[in-house]
Amino acid sequence: PILGVTYAPIIDELYVAESGKGAFLNRERISVSTTEKLEECYAYFCEGGDKNRFRTGKINGAIYPKVRDLRKLGSAGLEAAWVACGRGDAYVTTKIEPWDVAAGVLLVREAGGKVTDFRGGAWKTERSDLVFSNGRVHESILELVRDL
Repeated sequence: PILGVTYAPIIDELYVAESGKGAFLNRERISVSTTEKLEECYAYFCEGGDKNRFRTGKINGAIYPKVRDLRKLGSAGLEAAWVACGRGDAYVTTKIEPWDVAAGVLLVREAGGKVTDFRGGAWKTERSDLVFSNGRVHESILELVRDL
């Protein structure tokens, strides 16, 4: 993506990222968190709909005991945006549509974070199992979800 925009009207937050120019929240530059230890990590998840609940349960079962907390906001765009601005350290999603996460991919990257598939490969629109992170906890999260 070259431009990504996420707006949360109820809290009046506008997230904007432009390729090579950074990520912003209401015109203020944002960056990912500096959390390095998995046990201090606040993570978000999205199951990609009812079709994937069983698998999501396995993934959450692997992650939840290892992190400080695992949360769900119910919005892929907002979960990615909150990783971009440092309100969370990681976001794991499965069977997600590319239009639900494209803006978030750019937001997290431009804020200094990382986005890959579960095997550590670069994000592509046909890959729907994704990890977004501050980059520091990324490998630790991948170790938990890689084979699930």
